[in-house]
Amino acid sequence: MNNLVDFSVLMPVYYKDDHRFFDQALNSIYCDQTVKPKEIVLVVDGPVGANIDGVIDKWKKKYPKVIVVLQLPSNIGLGGALALGLERCKYDLVARMDSDDISRRDRFEKQLACFEAEPSVSICGSNVAEFVVSYKELSGERIVPENMNQIKKFAKFRNPVNHPSVMFRCTSISDAGGYLPMPCFEDYYLWVRCIMAGRTIYNIQENLVFMRGGQPQLARRSGRGYVLHEWNFLRRLLACNFFNLPIFLLIFILRTSARVAPLLLLEKIYSWLRK
Repeated sequence: MNNLVDFSVLMPVYYKDDHRFFDQALNSIYCDQTVKPKEIVLVVDGPVGANIDGVIDKWKKKYPKVIVVLQLPSNIGLGGALALGLERCKYDLVARMDSDDISRRDRFEKQLACFEAEPSVSICGSNVAEFVVSYKELSGERIVPENMNQIKKFAKFRNPVNHPSVMFRCTSISDAGGYLPMPCFEDYYLWVRCIMAGRTIYNIQENLVFMRGGQPQLARRSGRGYVLHEWNFLRRLLACNFFNLPIFLLIFILRTSARVAPLLLLEKIYSWLRK
């Protein structure tokens, strides 16, 4: 690239995160990247314990001009943490990163090239590869549609963007309302509002992020509590006319059946979807 653009990375962390994975994630978005972010905004969502605090202190001492820490007094959840963190980002281009994933070394280089080549793009994501123990031993991948026509159709049934892979223009996101409270579906709700607001989304057809999966991840996406969050989310999409009542009922029935299924069956469903 000839004209590299300064950008921020927004990463939340909370007490249930593993400090070892958190350290690996930070390495992957800074030390290992071909193009490094100008700043990394860490939103510490409530007290996190000595191990995670130790990782943060280490990075602050090593890269004091890069690491920005926003310490929240109590845990407020992902949507609220991201909304506050976005306000602290200096640069219009912001990349998201989860505290237990690993970014490919050329992730930011690829995404910046996309924004440079396509000025109309507001959100640039990618496919992701999943792993359980080592990112060198993949267990699956989540492939998302590439262009807007495909994304609009896909979004009615499934999340069209892999949240840990995105880089977006902060102004475009903020104009669409930004991150709003919607437990378990903060990002999906944001992409829908962006689609309805006419924002352009593009997904690079490469695995630019290695995402930690397995049964712990599936457990978070099952059970009656998750079904209730999904019901509230789908009702909101119905209310804003993103889809009609028959599609709403079909999606809810299919998803509810999967959420209350035994974990091993849910694992097989996700495995099939990944293929």
